[in-house]
Parts: sequence; structure tokens; C-alpha cells
Amino acid sequence: MALNSSPLRSGGRPLLALITPKDAELPEAEVSPMIPSDLHLETDRSFQLRFWRVQRFCWFGFALILLIALAGFTGKGGPFARTVATSPQGKVEYPRVLRWQTGDEIVITLPPGTAQSTSIDLDAGFLKLLQVEQIQPTPKQSYTTGGGQRLVFDVGRPGGSKNISFIVRPLHPAISSRIRVRINDGDPLALTPVILP
Repeated sequence: MALNSSPLRSGGRPLLALITPKDAELPEAEVSPMIPSDLHLETDRSFQLRFWRVQRFCWFGFALILLIALAGFTGKGGPFARTVATSPQGKVEYPRVLRWQTGDEIVITLPPGTAQSTSIDLDAGFLKLLQVEQIQPTPKQSYTTGGGQRLVFDVGRPGGSKNISFIVRPLHPAISSRIRVRINDGDPLALTPVILP
């Protein structure tokens, strides 16, 4: 018996032939509207240009802040993080920018030939701005003066340069500050650190 390979028939006509394009219309809700290919959405060109300019300005600002931080102008680290005030009696190396309630170091370097007994005077502005947490080496004497506090150190026999290290913590933020340190009754050295929150 030969197989009938033709589609199923209904009334002598193939069933597929009974379905015409007219019979295959989709429900109205399923018909997707045609979108013209030449449709142009309205845009505010001037606003877009202003937005791009502001965006580029923000990019430049963020890049500048990053470079300032890497240079050391926002706190620890970087080639410009520290500066030096000098006099014939010695030099004071201190951070340009300190962070409020964050410890940092001030180093006083005494030149060769300095007397065994060395005095360091911290003015009242220094003590109001910075809390001294640690001093190395430990002073052998400490007493108040009319303008602040005097520390007396035994730095050993005269010879090479010697360092006195102060670990300090800022007591409050200060954008513009001027504090003074005097070494062995010499001219006072003015320090101008900035203290950021």
C-alpha cells in the first residue's frame, strides 16, 4: 500500500490551502506598528552641549585633585608633603598639611658643634594648635615660659648633626596658622602648616 505523502485533506482540498493570508490575520492587539526609519527624536542641542562641557570640567577637576593628592598637598606622602624652616641654630622639618586628630612628625636637626645642652622653645600658638604626644630623645627639663614652653635636651657630646623628633596631633582644623619654634635662643622659626579636617 503506497503512503499518501500529500497533506491531510478536507472536502478534497488540502488543509494548508484552506489557510490564506486573509484567514491568518493576527488579533489587533498583536500587530506591531511600523516605525518609520527616518524618524528623528527631538533633542535640545544647546542643553546637550552645556552638559558635555560640565562633564569635561568635572573630569578635569577630579584629575587635578588626584594630582594634588599624589604631590603631597593633602597630607602624608608625596614629594611636596614636607617643608623645612632653617636658621644657623638648626632646621625644622615639618609637614605642609596635617590631618585633624592624626599624628605626624616634626623633626629638629641640630648642626654639628651644637652644645651638649640644647633648648627648644615652643610658643603658645604651637601648644594651642598641636598636642605633643611623644618626644625623642626625652627632654631632661621642661618648664613654662612667658611665651610658651621650653624643653632642654642633653644631646651628647658635640659632633655630627643630631635630631630631635616630636610626634604631634592637631587639636583643631586651621587653614592659616603660624607657629614658632626657637632653637638655643636663636631667631624664632615660623612654621605655617595647614590642618585639614
